[in-house]
Amino acid sequence: MSELIVIFQKLNEFLDHALVWEQIEEIYEAQRTKNTITTAPNETEESSVQLMNLPLIQKTLANDQIGFLLLDLCTTIRSLRTDPCESYDNTYDCWDQLIKAVPRDSYLAFVYAIGGLLQVSPMKQAHIKISLLVVDVYFLSLTIPGAKGYHIFHEDIITHCLQVFAHIERIQNPEFRLQLQASHQQIVSLWLQFSTLCDDLKLVLRYVHLSDHQGTRNAILRKLIDIQYLNHEKGYANAYAVNLHQKCFEIFEEMINAHNGEPEQTLLKLMNMTVFLHTYPSRPKSQNGNCNTADNECEHISDWFIKCIGKYARLLVKVLNFYIECIVTNPVKSWKGDQVQKALEYAAKYDANLFTKCNESCVQFLCEAIYADEVMIRSRAIDLIAKILQTESKVDWQMFRHEVSNTPREVLLIKELIDSLQDQNNNIKLKAVQALNLVLTRGSPIAQQILNECVKFTTFFDENVHLPDEPRVGKNEIRFEKPNGQQPQYTFEGHGIVESCISKMPSHIFEYLYQSPMSYIRRAGIMFMEQLVKLNPLLIFNTNFVTETAKLIEEPTALVRKQTLLSLDAILESYPNCYPVIFVWCKIIAPMLHDNDPKNTELAMECFRSRVLLNIKGIDQSNRPEHFMPWVIIRTMLSTQSRFYLQNCFHLALHQRMLSPQIIGIIESHLLTSNSTEAWIVLNFISGKIKSKEPDILIHQFISLESVIILNWNKEQNMLIAIEVLASCIQDFSYTALNHAFNHILSHIKDGQMLPIIVGKAFDFLLLIDNRSQMTEKRKQPPTDTANKPWITDLHEHLEKAILEGISDFPDNRDTLMCHLYAFTEVNLQTRLRPNQTIISFIHKFITECAKLKESELHLDNERLFNSMILLAGRLSLRDSCVARTTCMLYAHILKLIDRPPIINTILVALSDLCKKHTQIVENITDRILCKLNSPYDVNRLETFKCFEKLVLQDQLKLRGSLLLCLLSTLLDVSKEISSRASDFFSEFLSKKNPTLFQKCLIECPFVFNEFKNFDGLDSFAEAHIKSPLKGESHQKSRQLLYEHFLKDMDDINMILYFGQLKLDIFYILKRVCQLAKEQKSSNDTQEEAEDMIDINEIVENEEGGGNSKAASKSAAKNPGIGRGRRKRETTMPEAMTVMEKSLIFIPTIYENLNQPIDPEVEKSFNGVCKALAKKFPNLMEYAQPPKFWKKYNCKVNTNPRKRKSRNRRENLNDDADEVDHNSSRDNSDESDFDSDESDGEPLITKRRCVDNSLNNANKVSDLPIEYIFNPNI
Repeated sequence: MSELIVIFQKLNEFLDHALVWEQIEEIYEAQRTKNTITTAPNETEESSVQLMNLPLIQKTLANDQIGFLLLDLCTTIRSLRTDPCESYDNTYDCWDQLIKAVPRDSYLAFVYAIGGLLQVSPMKQAHIKISLLVVDVYFLSLTIPGAKGYHIFHEDIITHCLQVFAHIERIQNPEFRLQLQASHQQIVSLWLQFSTLCDDLKLVLRYVHLSDHQGTRNAILRKLIDIQYLNHEKGYANAYAVNLHQKCFEIFEEMINAHNGEPEQTLLKLMNMTVFLHTYPSRPKSQNGNCNTADNECEHISDWFIKCIGKYARLLVKVLNFYIECIVTNPVKSWKGDQVQKALEYAAKYDANLFTKCNESCVQFLCEAIYADEVMIRSRAIDLIAKILQTESKVDWQMFRHEVSNTPREVLLIKELIDSLQDQNNNIKLKAVQALNLVLTRGSPIAQQILNECVKFTTFFDENVHLPDEPRVGKNEIRFEKPNGQQPQYTFEGHGIVESCISKMPSHIFEYLYQSPMSYIRRAGIMFMEQLVKLNPLLIFNTNFVTETAKLIEEPTALVRKQTLLSLDAILESYPNCYPVIFVWCKIIAPMLHDNDPKNTELAMECFRSRVLLNIKGIDQSNRPEHFMPWVIIRTMLSTQSRFYLQNCFHLALHQRMLSPQIIGIIESHLLTSNSTEAWIVLNFISGKIKSKEPDILIHQFISLESVIILNWNKEQNMLIAIEVLASCIQDFSYTALNHAFNHILSHIKDGQMLPIIVGKAFDFLLLIDNRSQMTEKRKQPPTDTANKPWITDLHEHLEKAILEGISDFPDNRDTLMCHLYAFTEVNLQTRLRPNQTIISFIHKFITECAKLKESELHLDNERLFNSMILLAGRLSLRDSCVARTTCMLYAHILKLIDRPPIINTILVALSDLCKKHTQIVENITDRILCKLNSPYDVNRLETFKCFEKLVLQDQLKLRGSLLLCLLSTLLDVSKEISSRASDFFSEFLSKKNPTLFQKCLIECPFVFNEFKNFDGLDSFAEAHIKSPLKGESHQKSRQLLYEHFLKDMDDINMILYFGQLKLDIFYILKRVCQLAKEQKSSNDTQEEAEDMIDINEIVENEEGGGNSKAASKSAAKNPGIGRGRRKRETTMPEAMTVMEKSLIFIPTIYENLNQPIDPEVEKSFNGVCKALAKKFPNLMEYAQPPKFWKKYNCKVNTNPRKRKSRNRRENLNDDADEVDHNSSRDNSDESDFDSDESDGEPLITKRRCVDNSLNNANKVSDLPIEYIFNPNI
């Protein structure tokens, strides 16, 4: 008799031969049912008591020897399986003999009862231990031959026994361990028992075939996967958990053997069951941080699958490709975005290993998936492509190399990413550009090599490339020049596949990314373009990089503006002193200095410091491109931006202490170099705010500017700026230096050797020196009277005498005479002396003669003298009205004959000064000046508008009549700069001067635009006759655009009141009123809605922070200024509706009095107004008279108006309530219906370009009698 039979005979003593395992199963099932159905603890406890009262269980738990017996049984069976040759007895060690010692039913009842104790009482250590031992014995007993034949192998019993693995999760819970009150040794003992159980389970799978028991196989796999899931979710509890984790992989290896089922099906099943593990990191964390897992070969299921490739290569190709396709096309629905991305990482990992070991890849599948109809499939395909391109992989085959393609698979993937930049979906475009950017920065070596070489060796030729005019290269200046294209030397095959895509890639970026409506796509495109430009600088010169990047100046999103500046700054760092990049950099950084986001302002200053201040070096140390770059940047900012931006840069640099005396000294060292102009300008910005070490040197530098050596270095401008610097630093100079400067400048003025352009500044500097000489310790302020100063009187007499003597020699001595004339006008303004009439006559005569010249004869010298005489005449006219009248007549004559921008600009400057002293005289020639608003030159129209804008805002001129009409027409100017400036001007005027201007214009402009005469009631246009620039059918569209502008910010009440002030062009205006105004209900509802709208508007305006000029004008229009006397009562909406209702009776009368036959255009416009009234205000139309007239416009006319009065209040309220929903749902649709007839709903700015291209015929209503254009007195 074998040892095994003996042990089973001893075990038979503990069995209950009256029980079968199905009876025990019913008890357990009843307990599980009560646990799920009821929450009453007494019922659950009753089931547990019933189970524990079984004699079998009581007998087993009462005897301590049962544990040793079960251990011996386990040891014996293991020895039989580990060393079968010596100890295995085929005669006795099988179930046909063992069944005699241990009855089957009793044995299975014992296993089912004791093996489930851990589920019933998981808190008792003895129950846990004995339960695990019984399960282990049962599993090992399945390896004894005959287990299946004698039905010892039973799937339900195995499933029941597998429930013990649930206890692993419990013992990992710290709270459960505290309740268990087990010692550390007992916990370790439990871990060891589970470890032994896994070893024995592996032994079972080796001897027990599960090919016909897929349910059992799946149950075992599920429990093992739960163990691994627990470790990934919560981390390793201890080293025993790590060991158990590894044993699961060993069991998996046994499970995929052929006797346990088809390996392919088993692997697919295992992949399906472990797919959720692919959302966790590759290594579980440690709860205590003391688990060493460095030596473990597999810690994630993906590592195990990859390990199995060597054994089941063909099968794993199918399984892993199946996983990749599923993740791309149909991932788990409940997964979040980060989980999908993690699963895609493992897909890339699988693909890399399949490619390395099996020469298999999913590239073909991805190239098809990227064109799928479903957006999310395309999105995940691009994500996977990006991850593959970041993973290094290469076919590791020594043999069969002919099967390996010579074209890297990365070539096809990169091509698909570039093509995806054109995708219609914004998310796809974003992912594609991000993937390409990642390839350049963190891609695999081969992917980086492919994309880098393709970009470097492509020449790039875009159409219509415009580069800024590059200034001359300064003396010894080192500048980054346009490089020659590199000779292609590709190190990989297949470059022809992507060459075409690469050459078109910049245009795709500009078209699909830079112009995308989504800010995050624009930002990604800018970042990618930065990387491309760093690889190939030809992108700067051969593509539209400069043009497209410069458009980002108007970028509305702060993050995109920030990224634009960061990218340009990085490019400029890579290619220092590259002028096209400097040009765009200056365009972008200038507005960033006043950005709404303070972080962007800080970034702009940091970029300015790093590119300008830190790179300024002395001329002797300037030997690199970045050393010359600061001066090019300063020069470019001055030429492309307002001087204010650069000045603000240096002011902020001073405030943030970025400027030091050392930098000031370096700047001063460039005053006699080719950078002298920029150096003087910088000193002008910071003079008086930071002191130079040797300020007196600046005076000597100024005097030396007259040297012939530096004539080619912009002498006039340098001297002009230098004298401004001296004036700012006058407190820093010594008396000796100031005395020397005074004598030098005064002698040059007397001798006529001073440049005319700087005479004014030089004379002001002399006054400053004189004022400082008058200041003492007792006298802190200089005397204000300058007329009685001897040197000024002597200078006046000297200059007057010199001019009278020099007139006879003119023009041979014109340089000297012009210096004397400029100086004379400056000195004369400081005295009370009347200028000599001979001098004035000479200037007027010269102007008259020049005005007779043809424009072709006005060459540079003549034009310069002409401009000078115009300015001099204006200065000498400031104190004499008679001279001013003559001068203005000459100006008007010139404006009539000449349209050259320099001359017009000079006259406007002179008139601006004259208007302050002689306003009435200038007003007499206003019409002649206004003609320049129609000049073909944009600069003339702009400067003319600036002149009137300044005078109107300073209250020198009144905005009315012809002036108002002409300035209104500038809102439609073809130049965007002029129209935008006009819009800003009127917004400011409405907010500060006259909030109701547009309301009056809407009433009066229809008459004035069409030049109606003899009409009473005009206010803003009270002149007897005003010539309209917008008269006629050809300007109808322009008039309508202005009416749109008037109505845009007008409130509903004033729009409705327009029905009581009907004018010409009314058809269009009234139609727009009907579209914009909302129909009112009851008076109470109207007041409440009006109050709500006021509150909402106030909230919106507060949120906008006053940044929108349109909002400012709107608020100004709603809040009229405080005038004299009692405040005028505001009209309410019900009153306005009453005015409108009473005005409707006149509309049929107007129609009857139109000239017959009626012009078709007039009738069309008239019918449009009536239809708009009927659609927007159906309640008013219902009782409009006469009914016959209104029926043809689909109005529901009530022929018995008395019924309206007979309605009671309740019915009226019910009707109003019924109409609320109907009208509110119709408000949004009505306006779209109206706009379908004409495209007149667009904003003014967007319609401006269409004015000249799409002109409609004007309505011919000029013959309408005035008496029918009514203004009812209500």
